[in-house]
Amino acid sequence: MQQTFVPLNIASYWDAVQGDLLAIVDLIPDGQMGYSPKPTMWNFQGLLLHVASAREGWLGEDIGDGAENIDVWKNVRSRDEIKAALTQTFERMQAFLSNAAQLDASYHSEWRDFDGHWVAFHLLEHDMHHRADMLHYLAMLDVDCSSMSFQ
Repeated sequence: MQQTFVPLNIASYWDAVQGDLLAIVDLIPDGQMGYSPKPTMWNFQGLLLHVASAREGWLGEDIGDGAENIDVWKNVRSRDEIKAALTQTFERMQAFLSNAAQLDASYHSEWRDFDGHWVAFHLLEHDMHHRADMLHYLAMLDVDCSSMSFQ
């Protein structure tokens, strides 16, 4: 028996997560963008680029939204460039979230079939997961995060 679920509006809550990601960039102490707790873990810069890159990858390669990629791994290095990449990829995500046809469409990759709603949920969870990683890193550096929106 197939269940019917009511539509959920996650887009409005994503704004706060995006705001937190931008705030984290500003909270990273000077000279610590390369910090990670262990050499085998991603550093701040790697995590931030990974968030932007994942948005680009899903929207460009899997959804085919037609927007131009920043190619963050090649073109983004400075703190300001990271914030700009997060902003640009978030605006791209917002366009996707407001496109009912793309959200409702079915897609296929070599490893699974999915729809746009799954992609949206996956990327929101991805942003939140890596926000938590970076908050742990900041705590290890004894950075006060009480200004964050979720507090």
